[in-house]
Amino acid sequence: MNDELDVQNAMIDEIGVKVEKAGVKLQSLNQKLQNTLDKVMKGDKFLVNFVLVCVLLCIIGFIASMFIH
Repeated sequence: MNDELDVQNAMIDEIGVKVEKAGVKLQSLNQKLQNTLDKVMKGDKFLVNFVLVCVLLCIIGFIASMFIH
């Protein structure tokens, strides 16, 4: 019975080491993801820029249509 407990304790220790390694990798990936998200334009800024570009295109189209006719 002691041998079986020793084997199971060794297996538990090995699983613990693997879980710690996975936790470290997960923290690293989370930090990289956060850095990437910080660099990307936020959704509200994108929406404002999109609307402004649409307005600009409408103004350019209006002015172009005045010269075409």
